Amino acid sequence: MYRVWLKGEYATFCLDEWSWEALGDPSRRRYGGELLVHSSFGQFCHTWNSCAVPFKQFLLGIGFDCFMTKCLGDDYLVFDGGASVKQVKQAILQNRREEGLSAEDARELWDVLESVSETAEGSEAGFHIALADVCSEETIGSSSDYVVRVPSSQAEGFWRELWPEFKAMLESALNAPATTTVAAAA
Repeated sequence: MYRVWLKGEYATFCLDEWSWEALGDPSRRRYGGELLVHSSFGQFCHTWNSCAVPFKQFLLGIGFDCFMTKCLGDDYLVFDGGASVKQVKQAILQNRREEGLSAEDARELWDVLESVSETAEGSEAGFHIALADVCSEETIGSSSDYVVRVPSSQAEGFWRELWPEFKAMLESALNAPATTTVAAAA
């Protein structure tokens, strides 16, 4: 078990690791492990059953998106209303330049977008509802084509504040000399 307290944030990391001989090839080992994290940024957990290297070493090399996708699925991504509306604006401009959207139609779409942008930026459901008149196959396509999702502040905060400290603890554990306990003879 590892504990991190840093800048008012905390996490408890519980880790278990294992290895076994690969079927049909006793010279090759397979590795796996389980990580359970309870933190001020939320809970993160997953079991990795087939790592190419020992589990602690595997965790040292794992990337943000891979870790978050395994632990949280797509739930670590949240709707970015401002960026989504910006995508729609870019599509209107691009369709005006390249796809033959008339200046009058482009202006009308832009004006509608401006009038509903606050609702569109507020939530993903609001985005689709507000842009029903702007986004259609006859204009610039489906509103789903312009939804932007970004990592949540919780996921980013965990990775920025706590994960590096945990990695440092793992590196120390891997670099520590192995100790063997020998029972004294009676």
